[in-house]
Amino acid sequence: MVYNQPNINNKEELEAARSALQACPVNAIRVEQNKNVVQDEKALRKSLSSNNHDAKAFPKSIHPMVDTEVSYIGHHNDSTFGAIPYLILGKSPKGNDISVMVDVPRFSSSAVNVVKSLAVSGPDYLFLTHVDDTADHNKWKKEFPNMKRIFHSGDLGKHNWVGDLTLEEVEILLQNDVNDILDDNDIATWDINGNPSDKLKQQKQLDPGEFLILHTPGHSPGSISLLFRPEVQIINEQNDYPNGILFTGDTYAWTVRGGGYMSGFPRYGNNLPLQATTLQKLCNIRDMWDIVCPGHGHLRFYDHIKENRNEVKQNEMMIAIKELQSTR
Repeated sequence: MVYNQPNINNKEELEAARSALQACPVNAIRVEQNKNVVQDEKALRKSLSSNNHDAKAFPKSIHPMVDTEVSYIGHHNDSTFGAIPYLILGKSPKGNDISVMVDVPRFSSSAVNVVKSLAVSGPDYLFLTHVDDTADHNKWKKEFPNMKRIFHSGDLGKHNWVGDLTLEEVEILLQNDVNDILDDNDIATWDINGNPSDKLKQQKQLDPGEFLILHTPGHSPGSISLLFRPEVQIINEQNDYPNGILFTGDTYAWTVRGGGYMSGFPRYGNNLPLQATTLQKLCNIRDMWDIVCPGHGHLRFYDHIKENRNEVKQNEMMIAIKELQSTR
């Protein structure tokens, strides 16, 4: 958010303003052109101008201390309610380098350039967390024909409220019985190519660079989350590093409302009891993730917590679960 004009001499304020300019989904934040300004304001506008090479705020690492192979792309899309798009550099099941874009940026030449700066030939996969955040997926597919789109069939048919029938034609369409999920203690999981995986049943940590798709219904029947373990092993001399990064779409995020807490955003959910069950399952595997990257709300970092990290995760998850269970 931008609350006031940035200080031309404050690098952090300028960077935050540039990010806001390039991320705003409706272009509501912009640099006004006005001849009647003082010299300092002219310098500020030049610094923030999109023609200024230094003003290119994206891509941008999500982590304040280390490269986790995950970047903000910016260029949020108003047709996805401004959902946060990410790009991840990881490994395929065969160990090859791959890139995965999570949810869809607004399609534009500048957004394409940002993506190409991370993945020269474009993303190998486009991970669509749920139907709300699918706008422009066809434009990105046209730009990068070899890119495979990942989507869950639970958000097709009557739950495809955006009316985009081309979602039925994605390259990797995940399927499982959504109706039985409340009675199932397991999480339906797939590898990045949509092959069923038993990684969670084996209670194995992911390999560095590995992806795991999780069916996390509730916000919508076809909501899916992506679990990724970064390859980087060392942040500091304590050898402390994020164990895993969980991309949750609209299922789970930090909200600043009420002083700040983790939430499932019950106001917008399709099936709140089901979503509460989903969060309990994510809580059960909390030792596999230390960062939550949502589509809306704010990221939550746990990797800096030295003691009782899993207890903190559990306590915050219980708050979100109780909120979902108590909302009518």
